[in-house]
Amino acid sequence: MVSSRGRAPSLLGTVPSLAGWPRRLAALLCLTLAVLSALTSLHSRSSAQSEARIQVVLTTHSLPAGTVLTRADLKLVQWPASWVPPDALASTDAALGHPIGAAMSAREPLTAKRMLDGSITGSLKPRQVALSITLPDVGQAAILSAGAMIDLWAANDAGVIADGKPVSGGALGREIATAVRVLVVLPPSERASATGLTVVLAVDRTAASRLANQPSGTLLATLRPDS
Repeated sequence: MVSSRGRAPSLLGTVPSLAGWPRRLAALLCLTLAVLSALTSLHSRSSAQSEARIQVVLTTHSLPAGTVLTRADLKLVQWPASWVPPDALASTDAALGHPIGAAMSAREPLTAKRMLDGSITGSLKPRQVALSITLPDVGQAAILSAGAMIDLWAANDAGVIADGKPVSGGALGREIATAVRVLVVLPPSERASATGLTVVLAVDRTAASRLANQPSGTLLATLRPDS
């Protein structure tokens, strides 16, 4: 009896002690997770800082298709290697004087496939520039190709149909540019417009000014014999 009574207080005394263990265990787990999270974050920052950086050419502002690149259009930055596209340019010298085949946004890396062939600028005559325009009728791709000589007209009534719809402004009437050389007919993936045909032309500055001020979607091209 005496020994039995002696054990009872001992067992009851362990209850308050055991009751604190769940809280202690939970606190220990939280502390462990916090330490692991801090170590993982530290490792990630360390990896990012130690990752090799590569020089890459970015655009300084938005550029329309056909823009002939100058130093003002480009800048050099250091990017983590994992961010840099495989064919990104690492030098502005490789891009200067080349026209781009599609519109680009500001701070976009310049890649080799974005630039048109260097022979384009080499084919420009003195006082000529490369200009990108969009013709409303994609069907004109059937008659236009690099090297073609064309005349460009502004539509002036509702007589011309392009892709089954009247062209705004209409039939041929006012000639905008004569004997213009087509440098490139852009493929669908690089066209500035999903509904029109984008071409790059070699024009003098006077014709370039007229074409730039012409309302979008009102130009039509006619093929002419090469002189």
